[in-house]
Parts: sequence; C-alpha cells; structure tokens
Amino acid sequence: MAAPYDASNKTQVINDKILMSCWLAWAMALCAPVIWLVYVLINLPMAVSQPQAAATSGVGRLLFGLSVAWLAVAGPMAFILRSHCFRATWDGRTVEPTSYYRGLTTIWAVLVLGAAATLYSSLLVGQAMPGGIVAIIAIALIGASKPNAKAVTG
Repeated sequence: MAAPYDASNKTQVINDKILMSCWLAWAMALCAPVIWLVYVLINLPMAVSQPQAAATSGVGRLLFGLSVAWLAVAGPMAFILRSHCFRATWDGRTVEPTSYYRGLTTIWAVLVLGAAATLYSSLLVGQAMPGGIVAIIAIALIGASKPNAKAVTG
C-alpha cells in the first residue's frame, strides 16, 4: 500500500535541495577567487620579468579601472536584485527556494567576476596591489554572504 501524499514533506525536500545547491555554489564562489589569488601571487614574479610587461601594463590598468567600476555599479545592483528576490521577508514570510538561490548567486557571480578581473589586471601590470586588495575585499564579501537556512525554511 502506498504512503499518503504529504505536500509539506515534498516542500521540505525541495528546500533542502536548494539550500544544498546554495552551499555548493557558495563554496565554489569562495574557492575560485582564492585559488586564482594564489595563482597570481605565485606567478607574479614571472610576469614582471617578461619583456612584454610594459606593453601589457596599460591594458592591466584599464582592466583594473573597469573591474572596479564593475564592482561599484554591478555590486549594488546585485544587492538590489537580492532584496527584490527576498521581498517575502518584508512581510515575515519565507522566501521561495528559487528566489533565494537566484538572489544569492547573483551577488556571488558579480563578486567573483570582479575579483577575477582585478587579479588578472594585477598579473598584467606586474603588481599585487591594488588589485589584490580589491580581490581580497570581494572574497571577504563572498565569505560573509553565506547561505542561511532560516530564510528558506522559516
């Protein structure tokens, strides 16, 4: 005999799957720029000794400026989108699992792209700073915005 259908159990399974997906996405979003940072710091001395370093320096500075502008514009826009995705909390309700996932991954994607671009600009310029500082700040923001089960499960 089949067990009776329980809608609340299915909802809980979906919430758990979305929350696990959020944790995996957060771990990848946190690890990717950290690995890229280590790579850049290890390979930075080799980038400085290459003869074309002067030619790529201007491109690196331009990329750094564009990546900082990206973080300055897209960062707040991502937080606004997250606020829109989390609007159920304004009324004291739980957030839909797909909205929760969309809101958090948008922020992480913006921060990862900004960190990667600033680190690449550091490699092109041949200097760890200021690109490294901007990347470390972006990595810290990713680390601070970890998933929270209370938003989805209530």
